[in-house]
Amino acid sequence: MIKKRLRDRHSYVAVLAFILAGTLGAYNADHVHGAAYSHNQAPIAEDQGHEHQHEHEHQHQHEHDNHDAEEGQLYAEWSFQPNEAAAGQAIAIDLQIADAEGEPLQKFEDNHERKLHLIIVGEDLGYFDHVHPEYAGNGLFRQYIVLPEGGKYKLFADFQPAGYAHTTVSTTLHVDGEHKFERMIEDQERVKTTDKAVVELAASALAAGQESELAFTFRHPRTGAALTDLQPYLGAIGHVVIISEDLEQYLHVHPVNERGNGPEARFVTSFPAEGLYRIWGQFQREGETFIVPFTVRVQ
Repeated sequence: MIKKRLRDRHSYVAVLAFILAGTLGAYNADHVHGAAYSHNQAPIAEDQGHEHQHEHEHQHQHEHDNHDAEEGQLYAEWSFQPNEAAAGQAIAIDLQIADAEGEPLQKFEDNHERKLHLIIVGEDLGYFDHVHPEYAGNGLFRQYIVLPEGGKYKLFADFQPAGYAHTTVSTTLHVDGEHKFERMIEDQERVKTTDKAVVELAASALAAGQESELAFTFRHPRTGAALTDLQPYLGAIGHVVIISEDLEQYLHVHPVNERGNGPEARFVTSFPAEGLYRIWGQFQREGETFIVPFTVRVQ
């Protein structure tokens, strides 16, 4: 049945989504099974304007647009259960990945210790989560979530099937329930305080199409001393996700020096278009992950 649906290139629904406020949770499948699924499917090879950037000694960039004929076309199908998602209720998310013939793919490369990274953001980018669905085999990934507010949510999944290029697909999830939309405002001061660190962001050359360095510095939240005890998070000193206000531009950036421990973590990227962007830095200290969001304007 999946093979037949995925082969029908005229019946697919373009995969683009919104996702806001969500508290991640793992739930027994019995809590959500039995309701009808909603389906959202599309060929992955369509240009979706998403990029995945990895920084080592120099920048390596994998663009998620048209894969060439040698790589072949892939298809992704999103399923949500129950069909009418509601705030405060468990939602099962399935992502089925198949080749151009509709056959489920079997093998996926590990990318920073996981086979698939799922980014969940709200329509106004007020909510962010980064989770890792379980691989159930036969090209199927599954994740259970609970979203505390209604509204539109956008999900970005990035992964690399064995023998294919690094790929990103996205979809929209509509959730019933109240939600107050809050428009993004550029940060006038790029300093954020958590219980793990005071984090300052210095960003150079915030101009579309130009290389920009994002330098995060870390100080102790009580003493103000420089921190040098950051711990690896998914195999690196940190990860950065960047999404534009219109939800059309997605970048997942890894650090220049993955093995650092502070007091600085540097990332290099290029913003594809003008506008407001939200930047989330993800780091780990004392065994706990902490996230710091910043909003910048790109000229």
